[in-house]
Amino acid sequence: MLKSRLPEMRRTFPGILFLFLFLLTYQGRAQFTINNSFKTSDETGIVRGGGAKLTSGQEDPVNEGWLRLTSDANDQSGYAYVNNAFPSTLGVLVEFEYVTWRTKQDIYNGADGINVFLFDAAVPIFKVGAFGGSLGYAPKLLENPPIEGLSGGYIGVGLDEYGNYSNNNEGRVGGIGFRPNSIGLRGPASGGYAYVTSTQLPLSSDGSIQAGIYPVRPTSTQFYRRVQIEIKPSGGVYHVTVKWKTSLTGKFSTVFTATMASPPPANLKLGFAASTGSGINNHEIRNLRITTPGNVSIEQSVNKAAASKNEKLQYTVVVRNDSDDPAIGLPVAVEIKDGNGVLVPASLFSIDDIAFSADGYAGNKVTTQPTKTNAINAVVELEPHSTGTFVITGTIKGLPTGNSLTSTATVKPENALPTVIPDDDVSNNVSTVRTVISGGELSLTKTALAGPYTKVGDVINYNMVVRNTGNVILTNVVITDANADANSITPSTIASLAVGAGANITARHTVTQADIERGYVSNLAKADGKDPSNANVHAESTDPTPLPGAPADPLCAPCTVTPIVQTPSFEVKKLVAEESYRAIGDALHYTITVKNTGNVTLNAVTVVDPLTALNQTIATLAPGVTDTIKTNYLVAQADLDKATVDNTVTVNARTPANQPMTPQTASVSVKFVIDGNREVFIPNVITPNGDGKNDQFRITRLSSFPNSELMIFNRWGNMVYRSANYQNDWDGKGLNEGTYYYALLLNTPSGKVRYSGWVQLLR
Repeated sequence: MLKSRLPEMRRTFPGILFLFLFLLTYQGRAQFTINNSFKTSDETGIVRGGGAKLTSGQEDPVNEGWLRLTSDANDQSGYAYVNNAFPSTLGVLVEFEYVTWRTKQDIYNGADGINVFLFDAAVPIFKVGAFGGSLGYAPKLLENPPIEGLSGGYIGVGLDEYGNYSNNNEGRVGGIGFRPNSIGLRGPASGGYAYVTSTQLPLSSDGSIQAGIYPVRPTSTQFYRRVQIEIKPSGGVYHVTVKWKTSLTGKFSTVFTATMASPPPANLKLGFAASTGSGINNHEIRNLRITTPGNVSIEQSVNKAAASKNEKLQYTVVVRNDSDDPAIGLPVAVEIKDGNGVLVPASLFSIDDIAFSADGYAGNKVTTQPTKTNAINAVVELEPHSTGTFVITGTIKGLPTGNSLTSTATVKPENALPTVIPDDDVSNNVSTVRTVISGGELSLTKTALAGPYTKVGDVINYNMVVRNTGNVILTNVVITDANADANSITPSTIASLAVGAGANITARHTVTQADIERGYVSNLAKADGKDPSNANVHAESTDPTPLPGAPADPLCAPCTVTPIVQTPSFEVKKLVAEESYRAIGDALHYTITVKNTGNVTLNAVTVVDPLTALNQTIATLAPGVTDTIKTNYLVAQADLDKATVDNTVTVNARTPANQPMTPQTASVSVKFVIDGNREVFIPNVITPNGDGKNDQFRITRLSSFPNSELMIFNRWGNMVYRSANYQNDWDGKGLNEGTYYYALLLNTPSGKVRYSGWVQLLR
């Protein structure tokens, strides 16, 4: 699409500033930039005639076309001009790319050529010049009837394949004869379109005007030509300089420079013409740029005006210094935004590579390197009358808002360091290109119905919505969910989904023990469909309304998470086989049971029974499972003294989240039973050897009968010990081993009760 930027007239004020502002206004009106890539089928601002056409969507893919002036057939002619006038006050700088090629041989090895012309914008009726050797610009006055030249023509630059544009035959004014493979200049209509100058170029890979024979259009690597025409006022006269470059990264070389005898019209228009005869070529134009010379400027192009997801875009940003001084510390910025003018995130468009070419100029370089983001900033140095080129490559990863990407390249001479760079024309300091992005996009949301869910077999129901958020129809959209019950996704396939359309889907999941152990159910649904090119379109679900209390899944942030209520609990029981004990050494047999009464597995279940020295750990205990532990205890003297054995077991456990639970205990008691009707138990042996066992004559339950009297006699009847309030402390001190006799007067509530017998003293 044609783009033209003409600043508004500045408002003037009375007084001393009038003249200054008038000059500013005059200069401002001379600023302009016109760009046309000719890649699209948009003919806005283009007037064409003859066989000229735009090839987008016809011979070439949509938005990848050229302006074709002629095809490679005999006796073809065509022209096109940009119907936008531009001022010549500050001069004119024209650049364009072209390719001339043919698919078959002819008798003249290609003809005729291309003419690029500038003409007076005030001409009321456009009329192209003669074709053939005149290339649509000059006349053919010897024809019958005579054919006039281009109406209002100022200059015509001929890319002359055959060689007659510089020839003075056919009624053309001036010339130096037949010059094939040359670039020539003819002057204004007022001077009869007279010959001015020309340069014949060598027939070589970097000198030939035409590409030759190719089965399809040659690539820019096989054949590249970019022509630059500069009309610049200096000292009251206008100089015309024609340059060209023959490779993408090469430098411009001067073809010729000429001085025009007359100034250009105040406003100009630009056009192209081409023709064939017995010699043939496809004559094609692309990437036209018209602006003012002698300034810093920037130009940007993109390889695709329309693209799809997963394709790559290549932006070519050419920074120019057309001034006579070097440009040092020149800032360059490139921003890539979506259709709403917002910087596009790397998740939708990511920069893969940024390369800089000095374009063959040794002094051109990048002093501040750009970063691979969608807001690129760099600083360059450029020699006078030189260019530097950035090639930025990126991948389209998703559909941006507005289904388009707009790249804006800006050069900022006013921010140059250390010195501001003078720039008379700021209209060419910004260059914008836009790519329409098409392709399939899906969104998928998934929500769970609230619980509570507490046990195995509970069913969680899900609602999902899949929507076509792209700009193409999608087919065969399949919904999957690895954690949904088999055959529960309904519907699981949508045959066709129109742009913007959505479909409701249900699914379910039956709670398992593993879900309860985890404390939640986490699942991710997926949608996969096909776009019109049969490329896969994929989306994974998100949860727009998470359930209250739902934890985050550390392994799946977008998953739909349903909390499961965990109820960890257990019970402890303790049994003893014996109802009583009678003597030291009696064995008591205990059975301890620990049962998981909750809905989650318990970990590190520790069972501690200090009396039996039991300290055992159950690694895991599943819900409903009971673990049984048996342990024994041998009755000791102290148990006889107490007349009861009290035993308590303590159980601790941890939840699946490794949190400690409240300890649980269980207790059981066994009583000492004395034979017969005796109130106390009196041993018949003591061993006072200092080992802490049976070292004293200990009467069981004596403490229940205070002020009881004990007397000990030897076998001859002599009393060897007496205590009126016996405390279980006689140890036979000073006595020999042997048999002794005791008399115990037990002080009972009903009176004194006498017990007597013998006791063996062993050391």
